[in-house]
Amino acid sequence: AHGVDMYLNGHDHCLQRISSVDSPVEFVTSGGGSKAWAGKFKATTDKMEFLYDGQGFLSMELTAAEARLAF
Repeated sequence: AHGVDMYLNGHDHCLQRISSVDSPVEFVTSGGGSKAWAGKFKATTDKMEFLYDGQGFLSMELTAAEARLAF
């Protein structure tokens, strides 16, 4: 409704990038800095571009034209 290109959120168990089949919005999760999922993952129809359930963080470089993500 508001022309959003990306949704960023923090969570304590994983790092993710998801492209939804129902939306042009990219979904990015950062915050795998605590206890890992230990491989618990339920597949959906969305396209999982990246998933890591161990410890780690996200670095992002934003310009007017693009976003560069480094997990």
